[in-house]
Amino acid sequence: MPNHIHVVIQPEKKEDLSKMLKLLAGRYTAYINKTYHRTGTLWEGRFKSSPIEEEKYLLGCIRYIEMNPVKAKIVSNPEEYPWSSYRKRALGSYDPIVDLDPYYYELGKTPEERREAYKEWFNYRKKNRSVPFF
Repeated sequence: MPNHIHVVIQPEKKEDLSKMLKLLAGRYTAYINKTYHRTGTLWEGRFKSSPIEEEKYLLGCIRYIEMNPVKAKIVSNPEEYPWSSYRKRALGSYDPIVDLDPYYYELGKTPEERREAYKEWFNYRKKNRSVPFF
């Protein structure tokens, strides 16, 4: 997104998330400042996090993130956004930083079954239909 990012991260320890994002922000800011000959911070404030208490809610959160560029009218379809996990989940594209969660693996016995089930669920949800997921 032009002014923010969404990520789903499962840290080993709660404090690891803050440490990782502080390190990421510092290194990214240093890179941008050096590259573009500038100084100062890049981000307005501290990151916001929302714990996902129910694991089955995880795919709903991921779907929200994958639809964000569509809702912002940056792209027409989630597969068009270059930094989306949708292409890995729905199309099987290679993405070394996206880990597929256990609930995704429950969608089918084979990679093709999982991709098709994800696309079907995603499209039903996109049309605001209420359908059981599992």
